[in-house]
This record gives sequence, structure tokens and C-alpha cells, in this order.
Amino acid sequence: MANFASPEAEDAAIEASNAESGSTGRLSDQERAYTSANNALSDLYGYMYGKTYFGDEAKADVENMIRELLEVYDKRLANADWLTEETREYARKKLVTMEIRAGYADSLEDWWYTLDVSGETCAADMAVYLFTESFKHSLEDVGQPVDRS
Repeated sequence: MANFASPEAEDAAIEASNAESGSTGRLSDQERAYTSANNALSDLYGYMYGKTYFGDEAKADVENMIRELLEVYDKRLANADWLTEETREYARKKLVTMEIRAGYADSLEDWWYTLDVSGETCAADMAVYLFTESFKHSLEDVGQPVDRS
């Protein structure tokens, strides 16, 4: 958000970011542009890259491997006499409820399909629009229970 703020707010954001990351100084304009685009578009990039270069077949293969590993873990847990019964059942329940996420997302969030993208829009306006939409949808998670899957 600092990319679209006043110079004072941007300076404060850079100072906070540097303190958090242990880095110093500012990014060049080119690095900032890349970072802004990557932050706004990371879900889309990941999805499209995964679909293109990883593919549905590889994704399915990896998901099957994970399922097989989960079955092995379940059998080992079932026979783990060093665990209490309560701990063993809790661990096995956790395995059953795990959501497999491999390769790339199964789909993009619905809001990606409602974006108003026109060939007439300049790159700077599009960056602000995408950042704003991404941020707005990120706020929807505030105050919601944490997804522990």
C-alpha cells in the first residue's frame, strides 16, 4: 500500500519494512514496480504458471502420492503403541481432515473473474486497481476464524 501513499507514509512504511526484514535503504523504482505487481498478482501468476508448466496430470499424480503417504502415516499411527489412545485418535483424525493442496490452487477466487480489465487501461491505473481489489478481498478474512486446513 505504501506504493500509493504520501511520501511521508511511504518513508514510514519503508522504515518499518526495513526494521522487520533487517534490510536497509530503498528499492529502486524498477524493484518496487516488480514487487507491487508480484504482490497484487501472485495468486494469478501461481495459478497460471502451475496450470501451464506443472499441469493437471502432474498435480493429480502428486495429490495421489500425498494420499498414499497419508495412508502409510495412518497405519503407523494405528500401531503406535507409544502414543496414548487419545493422542493416536487425535492424530489419525487430523490426517483424515487434512486438505491436500499441491502444485497450484484448484481455482482462483471468484473475485478474479469479476475484475474489469480493459485494453484501454494504462499500466499504472491497472496496478492500482489490482492492488486495491486484492487488498479489499484480503480484508474479508479479517476477524474470521483461521483456516487451519
